[in-house]
Amino acid sequence: MAGVRGNMSTLLSKENLGRLRSLVGAILAFVSCFAIAEGTARGSFAVWAIGLPDGYIIMEHQETVVHVTAADVARGVVEVRGGSRYTVTTHAPGRYSLNLFHRGGLFQSVYIAGLNRAAVLGPAGALVAHQDVEAGRCVISLDYRFMLAPGTAPGTYAWPLELAARGEQAAR
Repeated sequence: MAGVRGNMSTLLSKENLGRLRSLVGAILAFVSCFAIAEGTARGSFAVWAIGLPDGYIIMEHQETVVHVTAADVARGVVEVRGGSRYTVTTHAPGRYSLNLFHRGGLFQSVYIAGLNRAAVLGPAGALVAHQDVEAGRCVISLDYRFMLAPGTAPGTYAWPLELAARGEQAAR
């Protein structure tokens, strides 16, 4: 019995738990939103979790579509409050990065509020927002303000962003 207890202690060490969290996070890592068919958006959302050196991130909510009204088109803007919500749980101060990637031609730029500081993503590509976190549990809700691309028509569109997170070394 002593041998089993010793092996379990090794298996459940802080270092191995961190590796296990990272492995689980890698397996569950991506949000999948897909398909615009015949002008009708169909989306799906997969919950994901990311292992951090001293904790984890769980995506709790992600909008799968954006509803654009005629009034939104007239203003050139559509706002989605609480479009994404995730929880960061850590046992020690740490750092992670949030990667946002543009998909499709729905918008020229998007203003994202709810991070350590506001961020803007243009039509060209990815945005990486580095987030420092204290030990504990923190729920982060992101609001989006999409500046619509010229020629956007009212309708329902697949979610135009991909969002992923990964752990980083803490800033010194």
